[in-house]
Parts: sequence; structure tokens; C-alpha cells
Amino acid sequence: MFADTFSLIDALPPGVPLAWNGELALFLGGLLLVLATGAIAWVEIRAYQAWVQAEARREGIYRKRFTCPSKGRDVEVEFLTPMWEPDNLLEVVSCSACTPRGQINCNRACLHWPQARKAHPLFPPPVPFPLFL
Repeated sequence: MFADTFSLIDALPPGVPLAWNGELALFLGGLLLVLATGAIAWVEIRAYQAWVQAEARREGIYRKRFTCPSKGRDVEVEFLTPMWEPDNLLEVVSCSACTPRGQINCNRACLHWPQARKAHPLFPPPVPFPLFL
């Protein structure tokens, strides 16, 4: 009835004692467990790296107050910045010297002005909470 089935005993070369059959199965099972665990760990590490890279590219609004280099008066400006580099000013979102605030009609000299980069923020940027750890 079971003449066509394959077993580990048939896979052993001739002359190998049958006592090794259990040891071989145990070794192969352990090897499979180690390889599967390594593959799962590799996938988890790659997913974490992708998440970190995505978080590094996030942008946020950072509000600062300083003296405008163009207008010569104190202004409150909202900058678009990378989430983890608040001193890297990408774009002016709004400015208290412009009317309306969102319509920027100056040369945006504050983007390249060192004092604007060093100005203390009016509030800290939001800290994103990771979805998984």
C-alpha cells in the first residue's frame, strides 16, 4: 500500500546506520528553522530601513521670528523644512510682513540668511510617532 512513498530512510546512502535517521531529521529541521528565522529578520530589517528613509524625507512647517533682511522689521515666518533638519529652510509658506500672509511678494532672502536659520522656533516641530517598532 505504501510502497511508492518516500522516506528519509530511503534517502540515506547505503551503510549509514539507521540511528542517524533521527539525528539527520533533527539537523535538517534545525537548519530550516535557522534559515527561516534569518530570512524573516532580513525582511524586518529592510522594512525598518524603508520606514526610516521615508521619515527622513517628510517635511513640516517650522515657524520662526526674526528681523527680515528685506523689510528691516520683525517678522514671523513659517518655513517648509525637512522634519529632521529644521535649519534647512526649503520654502517660505507664510510671512507676517506680507498681506495676505500666504502671498509672498518679496525675494525670499530669509531662505539664505544665516540669522533666519539660527532663529529660535516659536514652537517645536511635531515629533512623529512610529507606527511600529
